[in-house]
Amino acid sequence: MAINLQDIRDAVKDYLDTKVTTTVSEFRPDVPNTINPGEHFKFDITATNAKKSDGGLRLINVRYHLKVDKVNGSAIVKLIVPGKNAGFGYAWFSGPSLDTDTELLAPGKQVTEAWVQHYGIPDDTNTLILEVGETDTIKNIEGVATDLGSATISCDVAADMDITYLIPTGEESPTSSRQLDVV
Repeated sequence: MAINLQDIRDAVKDYLDTKVTTTVSEFRPDVPNTINPGEHFKFDITATNAKKSDGGLRLINVRYHLKVDKVNGSAIVKLIVPGKNAGFGYAWFSGPSLDTDTELLAPGKQVTEAWVQHYGIPDDTNTLILEVGETDTIKNIEGVATDLGSATISCDVAADMDITYLIPTGEESPTSSRQLDVV
């Protein structure tokens, strides 16, 4: 059986597009009914990894990419970077990609784009890992309306395949045995 290693690379790159779903919840205004300029709102983002029966694989180094679209170069809403004491176990970074120079964003800063990555809290689930069939939600992300109009908030996930899940090591072969009769 001939294996083209490029096919493996392409399959790994395709996995996040076909096996991981993300959702942005409904927006919850601080003032009921509508969101007006200057008012705050909250929402959740969720990532779901495929089940084993759907070809799911374990993901590590999970990062969420949040982005607010701009209309005519201006943002209608901005995201507010939470502080560590706000109940979030996540660090927020700037930049269009985590592969380029990024900086840790200061709590309270208002941004239109951010990478959000789990930094770990004792006794908290490690959301750097998205297990097969697992769903992870970051709750109560805060935003503020800055102007009249419509805006779209989007979220996607960047992650790495857990190579030790994909290609296990230290596996054992079937056991062989033979009965010995001593008479």
